[in-house]
Amino acid sequence: MKTVVICQVCQERIATVDIDRLTYPLSGAMFESVDPAHQVPSPFDSGQEWETFRCPYGRTHRPMFKDNEILTPAGLIVIPKDGGTPFLTEAPKENGREVICDRSFTFSEEEAARQVRKEYYGETEEGAGQQADGQPVEEEIEQVAEQQKRRRKRVKE
Repeated sequence: MKTVVICQVCQERIATVDIDRLTYPLSGAMFESVDPAHQVPSPFDSGQEWETFRCPYGRTHRPMFKDNEILTPAGLIVIPKDGGTPFLTEAPKENGREVICDRSFTFSEEEAARQVRKEYYGETEEGAGQQADGQPVEEEIEQVAEQQKRRRKRVKE
């Protein structure tokens, strides 16, 4: 049975899904266009996994809070992680921050920080937390904040 998928953040209709084809873990191949008649593409590449899914409206947020739940007009589809049959349950009226798995990763925060430093800043562990001029990151942030205060003060005058 096909149904529409709704983004849990912005509440937009983003895809269609066949409930009978859903299995854990989710993949982009399970989701189809919400409007194929108007050539709207599928929201996710077929090789994508839940961790890299982004809502097609803005591409800044995950459309599903948990890696085994999909919001539909009829309620929340829950896909059992043990391979069981997906089932429909009542969707919560409002979601608290604790249900949003936006910080769920398969590796530690320390490893994520190390990878970011290496990829974006070319830093190894030795240079972590240092700017090119040798100043600690915190001092740089304080300097920028002080400059912004001075600019605001000049604008007011």
